[in-house]
Amino acid sequence: MPIRLTPGQGLRRALKAAVTQRECTAAFVLTCIGSLAQAGVRFAGKADRRPVIAALEILMLCATMAVSASHLHASLARSNGEFVDGHTVHGCAVQTTAKVLLAPLPERGFTRACDSSTDDDELIIHR
Repeated sequence: MPIRLTPGQGLRRALKAAVTQRECTAAFVLTCIGSLAQAGVRFAGKADRRPVIAALEILMLCATMAVSASHLHASLARSNGEFVDGHTVHGCAVQTTAKVLLAPLPERGFTRACDSSTDDDELIIHR
């Protein structure tokens, strides 16, 4: 299902709203084409979140989406060609547009719970 986000929309909030409005309990973000005016990123293995205040091209966005258990990863490019990759957190604002291909999974549900083998919240898939 294609979704188009408009300037100023928060990426995570808008995707969560799209999932909620469609009463999805599980969905994947397959791809995204667009740009961000700024981003919030957390790098693997790090607890701190880093704001990136710059025009950014979205090169890749993929995610597992649920109302209470979303997990988004992005690869972004600055105008000088430098890359910023990581977990997207709140603070990602659409610059011109973001065209997202969302794949709902109507017979599944996603939650996250602590996995003792990783000590992280990991995806739980429900039927």
